[in-house]
Amino acid sequence: MSSLTEIFDSAVRDCCSPSREHLMSLEKDLGFLAGEVQELKCKREAVSREVEVAKVRGLEPKRRVIEWMKSIQQLETETRSLNEEFSRLKRRGACSSLSANLSSSSEQLRRKAEIAVATAGKLKRNGKFRKLALPDETLVPDEAFEQLRRHASDGSVSFIGVHGMGLAGKTALLRSLYDDFLKRQTDYDVVIYLEVRGEVMDVQSSLCKQLSLPCPETQIERRDLLFGVLSKSNFALLLDDLWEPLNYELVGIPIPNPSTSKIIVASRLEDVCSRMGAQKTIEVEGLAEEQAWDLFQSTLWGKEPNNVDMIIIYRAKAMVYKCGGLAAALVTTAREMKDQKTSEEWKEKGHIMKNAPHELPGMEKEVLGPLKRSYDRLSGELQKCASCFALQAEGRPIRKDLLMELWIAEGIIADFENIGDAMSRASRLLQELTAASLIKRLDDETFEMHPMVRAMILWVANGCEERKNKWYVRVKEWAKETPDAGIWNVAERIALSGNVIETLPDNLDCPKLVYLDLGNNRRLEPIPDGFFGCIPCLRVLNLQHVDIETIPANIGHLVHLEYLSLCGTRIESLPSSIRDLVNLKHLILLSTNSLRDIAGGIMSGLEKLMWLHMMDSYSGWSTGEAREMGSSLGELEGLDDLRVLGITIATEAALQGLCGSRRLAMRTHWLQIEDCDGLTSFTIPCSFSLGKAMLNLIELRLHKLHELKEVVFSESDAALSNLKRLRLSDLRRAKLTWAGSCLQNLEELEIEECNGIGPALIELEDEGAMDGLQTITILPDLKRIKLENLRRLQSLSHGAGVFAFRRLETMEVADCPKLNKLSLVAPELKEIRCEVRWWRQLDWKDERTKCFDKLFKPL
Repeated sequence: MSSLTEIFDSAVRDCCSPSREHLMSLEKDLGFLAGEVQELKCKREAVSREVEVAKVRGLEPKRRVIEWMKSIQQLETETRSLNEEFSRLKRRGACSSLSANLSSSSEQLRRKAEIAVATAGKLKRNGKFRKLALPDETLVPDEAFEQLRRHASDGSVSFIGVHGMGLAGKTALLRSLYDDFLKRQTDYDVVIYLEVRGEVMDVQSSLCKQLSLPCPETQIERRDLLFGVLSKSNFALLLDDLWEPLNYELVGIPIPNPSTSKIIVASRLEDVCSRMGAQKTIEVEGLAEEQAWDLFQSTLWGKEPNNVDMIIIYRAKAMVYKCGGLAAALVTTAREMKDQKTSEEWKEKGHIMKNAPHELPGMEKEVLGPLKRSYDRLSGELQKCASCFALQAEGRPIRKDLLMELWIAEGIIADFENIGDAMSRASRLLQELTAASLIKRLDDETFEMHPMVRAMILWVANGCEERKNKWYVRVKEWAKETPDAGIWNVAERIALSGNVIETLPDNLDCPKLVYLDLGNNRRLEPIPDGFFGCIPCLRVLNLQHVDIETIPANIGHLVHLEYLSLCGTRIESLPSSIRDLVNLKHLILLSTNSLRDIAGGIMSGLEKLMWLHMMDSYSGWSTGEAREMGSSLGELEGLDDLRVLGITIATEAALQGLCGSRRLAMRTHWLQIEDCDGLTSFTIPCSFSLGKAMLNLIELRLHKLHELKEVVFSESDAALSNLKRLRLSDLRRAKLTWAGSCLQNLEELEIEECNGIGPALIELEDEGAMDGLQTITILPDLKRIKLENLRRLQSLSHGAGVFAFRRLETMEVADCPKLNKLSLVAPELKEIRCEVRWWRQLDWKDERTKCFDKLFKPL
């Protein structure tokens, strides 16, 4: 505004004596202003009508909208005043010669007129409202609506599919498009919104009614009548809530001409849209964060919050998060909170919302019940798959490999030959759950479940409250105590992972408990001796990352146990009673690196064992039969049902024995080689015939091989084609040498505490390999590389040449003080995770380094 004032002041100074032309120019300005004001008045009247409609619906207009309307009214009053003043000025000019007084008045009037014009322009710009009133539960996700409008306006698209979980806003989206079609007066002769219910005859009847047509008796007559009418019309047909593909031909709906007609279908099931031939599909995921908060607060307070305790605001936003953008959940919750005034009341309700939302009035009918429709349509197998999500932490992504293990533990994936086979089945199940909108795919490896879908599954699992606490789930809630004895007595599943529980009760009675997850309770004290004797039916027991050092001997009482995870515990030995777990199929001892003692005969007693994971664990395997002081590879070879093996080997003899056993080698999926006195060179994949023997190996670790001087990547026909991860750690003397193309499918490479590496990360065996080449491609599928504590490392490539990692996405660097240039080609690199200090000391004058300057992420 100050610059506008300076312009006017300058104009006044430059004006020596006004003329009639001057007045004529002023008259034109006022005429332009009148046109702008008239346009604003029309806009204000349209907005005013919509505001009145919103008020009738019980909504409150937004403060910004009201202020905008008032500003137009003020401008209108000011414009009338300017016109009256101009009329007086013209009369004075007609009656006398133009005086200095008249000149000054005209300039002041011109200045006022210019300011009014500027104000009108600002009001026009600010009059584009996304919404006029605080929202209601029929709000539609903005991005999805704009996408739908865009596809609906595309003259090359005739079929559009809309899919998403129940209550996500699909119906509101279609109704909004329907209203938009009518409001914009499009070229469609017929616009129909139809919620599909029943069979073909029912759909035909509804269409006839909406088209004001007679409804013939037979399906064929109805089909012919509808086809005859619609084929001569430009139509938009919006079909909502489809659970099965609708046969257009049987109904009598002609295939639309994309330039004149559209069919838009909405379903919770993605494959319904694709099977009906949708050319464009839109996934509806609920309201965005800002929209969700607007809806919640408008329902709760009727306006934007004023003088509300910040603790209450914080707890309100936690409830909004739990609702996950579902309008029905937001409105139902907000209505229940209207009478809650204190932060303590909000705390109590927040606890209910988190752990038992079905206890809030209206939640079962308005939210959980409608969501249950999707769950009820799943097969029993898929319901069990979805239920496994509900036993995990709310709102946390879950990796596909963890889900696969859970489903194996539950017997859902029961018969498989190797991990590839099991993973394929897991992928199929995940695809079906995703298509049913019960879970969401985040990327190829991770999935998540909506908080309200999880709440619905737990509600159903508890018999819709007929049998309370049948499933007791308190995951990652900082709980300090286990549930009381009454819950243990009735529960079938208890999930308490990720808490701060210190003690377990003794002398319980748990006759129905089949699932117990105590993982990641790092403060847990030793398990009471009598604990396992109270749980006779237990099938799944998770104790991963619990800092226990011993396992009670009476674990052998769990004769029905099928899954046991002791991953990351500090146990030093396995009690001999483990052999009594005659039904155990899945035993995880990953990262139990304190485990030194497994008595001979224990492993051979686990006759039904299918999955044994012992990487970074016990390594004292003998090559003969079971010994009195330790277990042998022969015991493992005698396990007829063993399909998947992860193992740690510490001697060359044991490694030869493992590779020489076709049965064990084919079942080895994870292999850690450590210690191995006398081993000075290791060639991948040829050493010990790894490449020929271990066709299913997916991860290889070389660890603490202190005599090893060289790791060679060698070209060979015996390629480890399934190897995805390679980790080299604590190799004090070894360097890396590239001798040819291998490990074509390797995705992750971790190198830690290998001080023999340097100055280059990988040396070339053939120095002439780079002749005439600027770059050489190695590890073509590598997506992630981690470099840690490599004190001599100076360059990622060799000499003047540069290594190319064509698919590399993530790099992690820590404690590599001499590495100051990023000499590599990595066109897909998205992030470099490192310390700030190292990032700053990089040579940013180097051209190759400079091209990565936007990729920093703190380690």
